[in-house]
Amino acid sequence: MARKGSVETRYGPGKYAAFHLLLGVWIRRYVRNGSCVYVTLGGTELRDIQSLIFINQALASSIYSFEIAADRFQLACESRDKLLKIGIKVECVPTSIFEYKRASNERHLFFLDLEGIYDLEYARDFELLFKSNTLREGDGLLVTSHLGHNPGYIKTVFRWFEREFQWLNITDTEEKRELYRVAHPSFVLYRALEQADLIDTLSLTCFGSVQYFDTSSMGLYGYAIGAGQTQFRNFIADTSARAFSIPTVRRPTAATR
Repeated sequence: MARKGSVETRYGPGKYAAFHLLLGVWIRRYVRNGSCVYVTLGGTELRDIQSLIFINQALASSIYSFEIAADRFQLACESRDKLLKIGIKVECVPTSIFEYKRASNERHLFFLDLEGIYDLEYARDFELLFKSNTLREGDGLLVTSHLGHNPGYIKTVFRWFEREFQWLNITDTEEKRELYRVAHPSFVLYRALEQADLIDTLSLTCFGSVQYFDTSSMGLYGYAIGAGQTQFRNFIADTSARAFSIPTVRRPTAATR
């Protein structure tokens, strides 16, 4: 997550380690051959794009980077110009990534590096992406969520996802907290798919999540969209089974005599 209040979005190494891990999984499991359109809200440095090209130079047939704030958009354009000098073409777009207009049937990979919690407010945005066929069968999605902030579990989180916990027969407070950290983006995406009336049309698979720490605790979650049905219990079970954490590196303390 970028430092809030700063114009330039600088990120620590944990995010890019997580990004490399999940991008590699997505390519190995779902792409192998071929290319994709890369659509990103990845920050003003465009380092996620550099990572993408480093892993597979031929993967992205076209790249779109979104920045809605004017000052950040300008910085993203400066990063774009630097990448162009080494042959990487990026189109910077000064609007919300949720306003992206799909013009190709080619596979897409979306990356949303959010500055806060991926909460239920995003269900509506993703519902519209599903309904408009912007996010569709064959696509991939990477999305971050802030885990370092306590939104108020009993008064907020447990109420947000009360029905999900009931469906899973989870009543223990600690178990709810742990599942929230691992699976709350899956709860939100299921709601979006449900609201779009596509539960029996599209199959969502969480192919992995990575918890990491830079300036705060974060999670990166990866999803593949396929044809079929999304069964809630199986979807959440797969999400929980494919969770990974990057160990926090602590500086050794000086030895005492």
